[in-house]
Amino acid sequence: MEELTKQKCVACRADSPRVTDYELPGLIKQIPDWQPVSNDSVLQLTREFKFNDYVSSLSFTNAIANLAEAEDHHPQQERHLSRRKSP
Repeated sequence: MEELTKQKCVACRADSPRVTDYELPGLIKQIPDWQPVSNDSVLQLTREFKFNDYVSSLSFTNAIANLAEAEDHHPQQERHLSRRKSP
């Protein structure tokens, strides 16, 4: 299986192939800071980022927005003062 960091983001659709229970442990090893969660029976990834100040948090959020636009993938984001959570 190709490393996740070398793959392009492909937007999820209802008919997209799902990650299998067999594949999940190997994929999660490649992204140890992320946690798989089930949201309405849909597997998603979540991670919380912490920053020393509001400006750093906002800069990071804007960098994610630029990357998300380039990949045509727009994740849910929450930003609270000096921490940011994704999805």
